[in-house]
Amino acid sequence: QQWRLGLWRISNIQRLNTNQTDGLYTADLKMRLTGGELGFDARVEVTYTLADEDLDWKLDFLASKGVDIVKTGRYNDCISANIEEDGWGGTQCLAIRNTTDTPLLVGGVRRSYDTWTKFVVTVPALGTATTGGLFAGGSVEDYEIHFVERDFQADE
Repeated sequence: QQWRLGLWRISNIQRLNTNQTDGLYTADLKMRLTGGELGFDARVEVTYTLADEDLDWKLDFLASKGVDIVKTGRYNDCISANIEEDGWGGTQCLAIRNTTDTPLLVGGVRRSYDTWTKFVVTVPALGTATTGGLFAGGSVEDYEIHFVERDFQADE
């Protein structure tokens, strides 16, 4: 079963667990959110309250428990990434180059000063984007690319 929420399609809803106590009903859910070809696996906690004596349940709140991008692997070979001088005197950044004519969303982790930090950058069509460096988190010592997907929002 699928539902639409604005531009998003919601599908594959799974109830992971539930809890009901004294007028509160809480459910942990996992679902797939899809917009265009970009998809996310989301985990949310939904809480309902018992509104009146007619046993009318009303949505109280929705809390995000995490979102992961759905990795298609289609664009994995469409970038190059290198640690390079950032132009500010000896500080290194991660430079990511896009070899396609469409914007790409690239995510992963980079290590600066022995600390790993997550990153996500949009790399323009046939362009370059950087992460890390003197004014953006410190000199990059190492990195891992975790996903490369088309950035449909950058197309607009």
